[in-house]
Amino acid sequence: MIPLPATLRPYLLGAAGIAILAAAIWVWRIDSLRASHKADAANVRREYALFREQVDAKATEALIAHKAVNAAQEQKWKEKANVADQKHETELAAANAAAERYIRDNRLLRQAVDRGEGGSTGGAAQGDGAQDSDRSGAEADLVAVTADDVRICTENTRRLIDVRDWALGL
Repeated sequence: MIPLPATLRPYLLGAAGIAILAAAIWVWRIDSLRASHKADAANVRREYALFREQVDAKATEALIAHKAVNAAQEQKWKEKANVADQKHETELAAANAAAERYIRDNRLLRQAVDRGEGGSTGGAAQGDGAQDSDRSGAEADLVAVTADDVRICTENTRRLIDVRDWALGL
């Protein structure tokens, strides 16, 4: 060991004591900061868990409310669809009745007239007996409409009118 003068020895011992005390304080400070950070982290985790529970609860409430609104809207649209279907059925029945009256009153063909090449009348038309199978002159140029054509056109026209009315009501 190196001999130290007796006058320096108390100062060196004091300095060593102060260094040991400073190191102990530093270690205590690190431990206290670590404990503080652990406590802060625990608080943050707790706050985050509470926040997440609140968010989940609000999201669940919003989802339930959204489903209720969707169910109400869906019910409203189903009711509108049922009303539109009933209206269509009623109007289609009336239109079909009018078409049948038209067919009866105008004695339409049951089958289309077969026009051969050159526009001449081919085979005999199967009518109600009121029309002559030998059509000539201006009558030969007329368009032959069958009862089935009238029925199909009536149904399609009524359907399109009802779809248009439904779409305009949206």
